[in-house]
Amino acid sequence: MRAGCRHGEAQRRAITVAVADRHALVRRALIDLIGFEPGFSVVAQAGSAEMIAQQLRRTRPRLLLLEPALLGGRGLVGLPRLLLSSPRTSAVVLADEESPALERHAEGCGAAASVVKHAPPEELFATLRRVVAATPVAALRVVA
Repeated sequence: MRAGCRHGEAQRRAITVAVADRHALVRRALIDLIGFEPGFSVVAQAGSAEMIAQQLRRTRPRLLLLEPALLGGRGLVGLPRLLLSSPRTSAVVLADEESPALERHAEGCGAAASVVKHAPPEELFATLRRVVAATPVAALRVVA
């Protein structure tokens, strides 16, 4: 088998990720970081709620890394509606600081997990892998 064929096969099996953050530098850093991690592939990125909804419909990623402020004044309350764009996508909230109240709120709004932006990369990837392992695609719920 040619190396190019194996690489293409590995990309098809990669955990697909969409990155949604209002700040272009943060998005770029996350995209670069994820791009270097084996087994992950960024398939979409956006700096607005409208754009990420379009990207979710188009790419159907396995995971969404989401800055809560991207959803506007109502914050994570808009997450269930956003996830309707791609019902098999699990959301992981990118929090600015550690907050048990935010974690509970995020989970109550449909997020699978949250991770603080200042966490080491290993923690981010461990969280993403836990979400994928704990949420079989067939078991994901559709919020109506």
